Amino acid sequence: MANGGFLVDPWFISKIENDQGGVIFEAKPKVALPGMRYSGDLR
Repeated sequence: MANGGFLVDPWFISKIENDQGGVIFEAKPKVALPGMRYSGDLR
């Protein structure tokens, strides 16, 4: 086991900025089904 058996929550890095605020990296996740994007409506 790489983490010694500890349960860790995954997290996603969406953007990396330098110390002046310039964007070094910004994730552009692929959408499997464009018509099924997250709407924020959790009914």
